[in-house]
Amino acid sequence: MSRRPPHSSAAETQEGNEPVALITVSQGKREGAFGGPDGAYQATLVAIEGPRPATNSRTGEEFSLLDWVFAIEGAPDDACLVWASTSVASGPKSKMYGYLTALLGGRAPAVGQSFEAADLVGRQALVTIRRDEDGWLKVENVSAMPAAVPPQPTPAVVTPPAAPQVNGAHTLRQRLAQAQPKQDLPF
Repeated sequence: MSRRPPHSSAAETQEGNEPVALITVSQGKREGAFGGPDGAYQATLVAIEGPRPATNSRTGEEFSLLDWVFAIEGAPDDACLVWASTSVASGPKSKMYGYLTALLGGRAPAVGQSFEAADLVGRQALVTIRRDEDGWLKVENVSAMPAAVPPQPTPAVVTPPAAPQVNGAHTLRQRLAQAQPKQDLPF
């Protein structure tokens, strides 16, 4: 009778009996993680994962978390994802309620309203991202898209041509002030 070491399993070999590593050191970030700078970005909700169990580090109390996966618009497909977690609490003071309000275009959900993932996936929000002191991405805020912002990537910045100088005035404000008739006002 052969005996395997305590850490081995039948899943440790691939076809052809090639060994499969137990541990592979990664680059230290999730696959597909956003690689851009900190800031506020237009993003689309692409998945809601969970719930998964978690434990409060101060009280030891167990609770459940949902992971919200957003894709940053305009980022490369292989580096566009950010993850944010909320508890499953959905009352008006909860973080989840804020996410729902943002994904519903700034309209707060009604008490008793229910959602499936399919009701929310594909919706857009403005996601504010910061890296912590260890370099990990943190979603600081999820808010509704401003009504004036079209749901598409922002075009490149175009520098307007220099305004012509008229009578020594460089700016539109200066030119308008020069064009106004002088009035003798008593004050």
